[in-house]
Amino acid sequence: MKTRLFKKADLFIALAVLLIGAAALIFISLSQGGGRTAVVEYRGETVRVIDLDGVKEGYTFTVSGDLEVVIEVSPQGIRFLSSPCPDKRCVEFGLLNKKGQVAVCMPAGVSVRITGEGEYDGVTG
Repeated sequence: MKTRLFKKADLFIALAVLLIGAAALIFISLSQGGGRTAVVEYRGETVRVIDLDGVKEGYTFTVSGDLEVVIEVSPQGIRFLSSPCPDKRCVEFGLLNKKGQVAVCMPAGVSVRITGEGEYDGVTG
């Protein structure tokens, strides 16, 4: 007599677990979409706070200091557009648009980070 590895009920349970997991992932990704704020700092002091969810049209601004960097803000996010620093790592970071992302231009002393309500970190998950 041949025994089955799975029964029909087992397949229904597995399918239900997969659907619940997919629904949870969709819910989590949608709930993290709002409340994004960009904080631009120069040598630890806040220069600008930008509500990224409220940006309708793109614009640029300059942060002056030892080196002058240009930052671009758009409805898609925020990024270092240009910097006179030697290695241009800050520009290579690209677009920041998710909570917790950070870009830094160390020679200029400028950092950009995305914050918001309900943030997660390495400890809380």
